Amino acid sequence: MASQPTLKIRTLALLVESAVAVGALTVVSACASSPRSTSSRPVAPCAVTITPGVKARPIPSLAVPSVVDIPTSGSLYGVSISGMSTPFAAIGPAASKCTVSIGADGGSFLNIGHGPSNSISEVYVPGGAVITTGWACEYVPQVMAAAKALLGPTAECYNGQSYPYQEIVSEIATHLQDTFITTVVVPPGISDGIITSQASKVTTFAVFAVRMKSINRRPTVTSSPEISCELPFREQTVCKASIDYFAAVFLKDNGAEGSIAGSVVAAVNSKLGLGQNSVGEQADGGQR
Repeated sequence: MASQPTLKIRTLALLVESAVAVGALTVVSACASSPRSTSSRPVAPCAVTITPGVKARPIPSLAVPSVVDIPTSGSLYGVSISGMSTPFAAIGPAASKCTVSIGADGGSFLNIGHGPSNSISEVYVPGGAVITTGWACEYVPQVMAAAKALLGPTAECYNGQSYPYQEIVSEIATHLQDTFITTVVVPPGISDGIITSQASKVTTFAVFAVRMKSINRRPTVTSSPEISCELPFREQTVCKASIDYFAAVFLKDNGAEGSIAGSVVAAVNSKLGLGQNSVGEQADGGQR
């Protein structure tokens, strides 16, 4: 990822100060079983780069939430990490390379694909307390609002009041308290410094998810995972499946499943235009 736009570091430090003190920043699982799951699906392995002393183990199979449809061109990838109760898992193009990286600062990332402009990337924890909050603050209005509540109207994430890179940003109602989802569409040819470090030839679809809570009477970000899909238009169904899986699991982890999860996932798809050929063709300039 490219370096982020200038942030108000003091704002971010205050937002996460309490969370760090009580160890509230957590890795949000990319996989969880659900009472409304389909039958288990086989899991392709991921290569792992981790700190010494941490072990990775393959996963034979995982249950997939019923709102997720994995196309024949896609596969479920994953790995189990020692010390974590749930595995890292995501959906990506079939026969692709999957890599997981876990840094000493807590940064946890997954990538599936064949190279630039042809991959799915998932960020479980961006790394470090300030970075975690700063990541969410760029696109989730509730995090910005929390910053303003602490520091006043001058607090901000971007150097301005609107998105300067032509992104299409939409809030999604989750029907859960203090749980937020925002979708972002980055047009081709745009480098926004967060989702796309370099201008891509295709549309990039992204979803930011945030869980907040009040700690010591301060609104605090406790998790902020993100997924982005930068695949050719012909693989849009894989993008849809990967984002559906991400959203369904995040919702399940935060208390929503069944019809509620289904409605939220449908809203995410609608805002991103996934599964709608006319939108995808316009967004990608007709590339196939």
